Amino acid sequence: MNFSFLQQYQHPSRKTLGILLGLFCAVPLAVFLVLPSCVGYMAEWTLGWGSIPFFLSRHAWAFALVQDLLRGVYVAAAVGVLDFLLLVLVYRLLDDAVTRQGKWRGVLAVAARAWGPLLWRQACVGLVLCVALWKVEGFSSLYLLPEFFSADFFAILVLAVWSVSAVVFGCAFAVTEQGSAAVRFSRLLLKAYFREWIVAAVVTCLLAWLPAVVLSKFGVTGESAGLSVFFILHGSILFLAWWSVFLIWLFNKPDVFALAPSAEE
Repeated sequence: MNFSFLQQYQHPSRKTLGILLGLFCAVPLAVFLVLPSCVGYMAEWTLGWGSIPFFLSRHAWAFALVQDLLRGVYVAAAVGVLDFLLLVLVYRLLDDAVTRQGKWRGVLAVAARAWGPLLWRQACVGLVLCVALWKVEGFSSLYLLPEFFSADFFAILVLAVWSVSAVVFGCAFAVTEQGSAAVRFSRLLLKAYFREWIVAAVVTCLLAWLPAVVLSKFGVTGESAGLSVFFILHGSILFLAWWSVFLIWLFNKPDVFALAPSAEE
């Protein structure tokens, strides 16, 4: 894989990269640090009325069910926000490399159209996994949340699967503009560039996992608020940098969407 395209191929401007960098700093911080509190406040306001707290305190099964539902709501909301952020990255870089319209409004419009079909399919897969792993001790829907920085290798695998599948679906949707057709075209993209997607997944895993492992060996954990912010920013910036490089290279390939006609056959 030759990355000399940074000089000879179309790539985003510094302004575009600056905006994307700002988004990948602000949005993950909001998802991992602010959103949990918002869900907690919403649950407190909803479930704090009348005799509901007393009922939950007397029925462990009901309390556990509410906890699972709240975790599921948070994971669905968090993944939905991260989905939209990743789709914006895909379509912004696609616009700079291929369509070259240069309008953020169009990028956001396409991301909004692709977001719904992508999220509900992810929700179906997540629900199936939660049901299948329900009796596994210690498992919860939080394990299905992609984390940009973690020493837990299962969490990193979730990040790799989420990022590759969302990017592939986003690329396919840009061609087909339909959810079911995008799924079919996604299979073609995965098959045609299988080694490239494997490389993308492996590098994503290493960038998110190795720094966390090294720091944990020195006893550095995210127990303080400052370190939590640092870990989130470190992981999300590396994630942005890698996927920007990979997508710019991919979109500058002249035959990257040449499979589109065969998808209609």
